[in-house]
Amino acid sequence: MLTKSLLNKLECKARINLASHMVGIGGVIGCPWLRWWINQNFCAPPKTILIMQDWGVATCVENNMNAAVQTVEDALNGFSYGDRTMKKLFSVPEVRRAVRNGRLLITNAVWGVRKSGGKCSRLKDSAHRAAYPIWRQLVDTCAQPNFLLITCGGWSKCSNLPDNTLNAYLQRWSAWAGPSLTKSFTPGRYLYLPHPSSTIRWKIPALILLIL
Repeated sequence: MLTKSLLNKLECKARINLASHMVGIGGVIGCPWLRWWINQNFCAPPKTILIMQDWGVATCVENNMNAAVQTVEDALNGFSYGDRTMKKLFSVPEVRRAVRNGRLLITNAVWGVRKSGGKCSRLKDSAHRAAYPIWRQLVDTCAQPNFLLITCGGWSKCSNLPDNTLNAYLQRWSAWAGPSLTKSFTPGRYLYLPHPSSTIRWKIPALILLIL
């Protein structure tokens, strides 16, 4: 179950793993998306997790984690701070509804914000290797036979996977990033999508919309 205790553990791990790669939001190397979800006190874990690369919303609030979390709520209510990612995500009614009812958790792979440089480029391999144990533990906590992991953006794309099982995808990551202290087998399915901001009209396949 996703709890505040687990959030604290993951943020402690992020502080150690990512300190040389990212800076904190108000001193916290964390994920505003995940904090928003846990603050809602949902009674069940999400059925789907959608992971994007890193947080790049509203630079004016990067020094305040509570304000960053508020941008998620604001975007759900139609104010996206001019951010293309949030605007595209929540232009899909099924996505907005699934986030609001807790069935869909949106999060980032690499927590915190970038020390410098543009927000659209791929982060270094070393950052993704350091971040993998964090988002992997999050996925393992939620995974069950009908669970779905969606990743968005070229950072996450794996070619020639043997099947669309979540376990096959995570095995590929473990082979590249190094094994983490996680489950030896993770149930569920996997789907890759382009990043919402990279397309004129971002879509989720109709069959996936039915389960959100």
